[in-house]
Amino acid sequence: MPLGKSKMTMEKYIAIVRVKIRDYPELNRLEKFEKAINSDAMIAMAIETGLEKFNGTPPSTNVTVETFPRKYLLVDLALLELLISEGLFYTKNSLSYQDARVMISDKEGKDNSTMMWIKQFMQTTILSTREFKKEQNLRGAFGGISSGYAR
Repeated sequence: MPLGKSKMTMEKYIAIVRVKIRDYPELNRLEKFEKAINSDAMIAMAIETGLEKFNGTPPSTNVTVETFPRKYLLVDLALLELLISEGLFYTKNSLSYQDARVMISDKEGKDNSTMMWIKQFMQTTILSTREFKKEQNLRGAFGGISSGYAR
């Protein structure tokens, strides 16, 4: 779903996030859901949280969903928030039990794989955010890069 120069709305971002994480009932083979795992409200909250974190990263900005300069960066910020939410959910609802050398656990490696994805997304999105902000700051301070030799 190419973003191009089209005006973005929360609804468009929600649809793009849903496509990227393939959050459709028919694709949830291991879990019997009749609905998508993430509601539109959950995805919207993740987008808003990612936007807030972007705006709070120095130098501070005041961009909105409609004016966000790097659309796929906002999608990745939202995915990071969804992964954190899922990691918290699995941690909160995990159960381990041991009795007489028999151990039962419902984690099934989800904690480790979720943490791996969180770390990977966190590293790339923080780096992308910082690099973009640095670039914007330099452009704002210098008005672009020019040469004294240019005519």
